[in-house]
Amino acid sequence: MLRVISVNIEYDKHFDRVLQFLKAEQWDVLLVNELLATDVPKLEEALQEDCFFVPMMRFSRPYGKIPMGHGVFSRVPVVCRDEQYSGPLGEITDFIEGTSEERLQTCKNFLVVVEANKDQATYKIGFTHFPWTPDGEADNIQRVCAKALLEIIEREGEMVLFGDFNAPRGKEIFSMFAEKLKDNIPAQYETSLDENLHRAGKLTLMVDGCFTTPAYTASDVELRFGVSDHAAVLATISKI
Repeated sequence: MLRVISVNIEYDKHFDRVLQFLKAEQWDVLLVNELLATDVPKLEEALQEDCFFVPMMRFSRPYGKIPMGHGVFSRVPVVCRDEQYSGPLGEITDFIEGTSEERLQTCKNFLVVVEANKDQATYKIGFTHFPWTPDGEADNIQRVCAKALLEIIEREGEMVLFGDFNAPRGKEIFSMFAEKLKDNIPAQYETSLDENLHRAGKLTLMVDGCFTTPAYTASDVELRFGVSDHAAVLATISKI
């Protein structure tokens, strides 16, 4: 079995809290959304593991424009790669806050594919950060991206899918994934946003996911609050 943690750390806003959590937990594969490139070496040193980093865009911080994206850390042998499903081709660009179309043209969206080996078994894990909408409602950008991402997942075959989907459970986009994959976040959780750490306070929106295809099961799935503006998703992954 493979122990996986997926967490959106919201840049460097909660870095000390995130680091304390990650050092205390047992995990084989760690998936990090909204990781700044400047924090990659800090996490590598603290966790004593190398990072596979995929930048999505350049994000403005008080000390400059910094690449921000996905980070994968592993305590078991892994092969990592990525497949882009939206955003401009070529180099990453400066992120512009604006309409969905403007955001899409300044932010790349990837499916990061991780093949992890443990106890003579290979586990395929997908990891993503889906385009955001201001009200949690689907727009045409999300519909196009969902279709493209699901096509990649179908080509990849059996896998587990984690990430921040920016699409609430029970609504259109989340349901598109739940129709093709099993949603493993327990029904008892009504939100994955931390009311004490999220800038908007209390929001009843389940936007983080742990999906599986039939060849995999996810057990001991839980959300851990008090880490970042999003709860961390913890799961034990098995192959059938």
